[in-house]
Amino acid sequence: MRLIKKIIKFIVLGFLTLFVVVVGAGVYKFAKMPEMPVTHKEIPSLLGKGDVLILKSYHSEELPVQVLFSNEQETKKKTINKLLKPKKQIMIGWLEGWRLEKGDTVTLKSKGFKPASYQHGKPLKKINPALVCGVATAAGLSAVCGLQEN
Repeated sequence: MRLIKKIIKFIVLGFLTLFVVVVGAGVYKFAKMPEMPVTHKEIPSLLGKGDVLILKSYHSEELPVQVLFSNEQETKKKTINKLLKPKKQIMIGWLEGWRLEKGDTVTLKSKGFKPASYQHGKPLKKINPALVCGVATAAGLSAVCGLQEN
């Protein structure tokens, strides 16, 4: 019986150690990533249906960006994939599938860059790396740190 307890204790400690190492590696990897080379602004829709999101890349190469939208209650969500050309801007509004309203959250992801998020009307903010990459990597969801498949 003592031998079984020791084996169980050894296994649990091993998994705990592995979890800490994987989470630490995910946070380190995330910390080394550069900031998202994209700026944003919103303008009222010309046709009066919500606002339009304008994203502008200041990257020197084409940048595939995943734009995740959710409303304030998180009852509606949508992901739109866009390719930002160098030093160019794109517009996303109700014609592209999302009517931007006050309180909506917009998250930008692109492989090799830290994700950025903001709430409509507020500035971009950095996303906590431990919550996004470290825990996700430990849970086997490493795709969260880069582009995700739809």
